[in-house]
Amino acid sequence: MPPKKTKNVKSKLEDGTKAGEMSKKKRILKDAKKEKLAEKKEVIKAVKKAKEIVKSGVVNKSATDFSSLDFSCIQKNSEGHPWNLKIASWNIAGVRAWQKKDGMKYFDFEKPDILCVQEIKISPNKLDASITDVPGYTSYWCLGGTDGYAGVGIYSKIKPIYIKNGIGDGTHDKEGRVITAEFENFFLVNAYVPNAGRGLVRLKERTEWDQLFREYLKRLDQTKPVVLCGDLNVSQKEIDLPSLS
Repeated sequence: MPPKKTKNVKSKLEDGTKAGEMSKKKRILKDAKKEKLAEKKEVIKAVKKAKEIVKSGVVNKSATDFSSLDFSCIQKNSEGHPWNLKIASWNIAGVRAWQKKDGMKYFDFEKPDILCVQEIKISPNKLDASITDVPGYTSYWCLGGTDGYAGVGIYSKIKPIYIKNGIGDGTHDKEGRVITAEFENFFLVNAYVPNAGRGLVRLKERTEWDQLFREYLKRLDQTKPVVLCGDLNVSQKEIDLPSLS
């Protein structure tokens, strides 16, 4: 009798273990189904939201959510005084795309005194009031003759003493790459510097540009300080090179 009892107990334990494993597998399968169902619901929700966006006419989902960014500034000068002039710079990579992505809402959040923009990519005859007229600002433009290429601009709350387009070189100034605004205490130079191109095919032109641009800045600096901003098309360190692995 005792051996049979031990056998029965062992059998019951084995059955219990198997039942436990089956129950565990069922729970795992059930949880997996729940996760899959939840993922499916999220996909359906995302598709529904996308359809609503398209239906509303706001089809560009890459627009920046400016409300999620912190535009506060606590910087002070060398004498400990808080800043009193905000100059911002942005390569907008095409003013029409910038508009479509609600880029001009940047003015409402950053509230710069001066905004310098580069790579406008528009010809002068297509530059209309929806681009140039921003409440509280006056805009100034230096555009090349080719639509969809280069171009720079300045939006300013402060009226400059004068505006100069180019650096005084007939060849390079055709592309609309530099605009200079003179203010009471400084020159502001906004530049979209040409790159050397893939395979350095324009290295000669770039080298010539660098020399001419340096001389131009030095001439300005002899009169009053120069603030230079823009897209300088230069990699300061190896980490700035996208081709490095």
